[in-house]
Amino acid sequence: MGYTICTSCVDKYVIIDNLCVPRANPPSGTFYNAQTQRYESCNISCVECIGPKTTDCTLCKTGQELKATGECVKKEIILPDCGDRRAYPTLNGCKCYS
Repeated sequence: MGYTICTSCVDKYVIIDNLCVPRANPPSGTFYNAQTQRYESCNISCVECIGPKTTDCTLCKTGQELKATGECVKKEIILPDCGDRRAYPTLNGCKCYS
């Protein structure tokens, strides 16, 4: 028995794999596009998003931080002022050798 491929859905349903299914929270890494009535992939720089642009991120990959603009950028490591001593990496940045 076959099934019909959906091209549009009634309110509160969306197309996933060419079938109409109840609309819920979007799968991770996707957002709901009301124009196309489909879940679409977030920009590659986002883990979660509200749209397709690099400024639509709501959650970033590890090692990145979310700016107020909705953009994911690499976290900056701020080195401490160690004077003549060298710094060593830690989970929370860097520390100075004693």
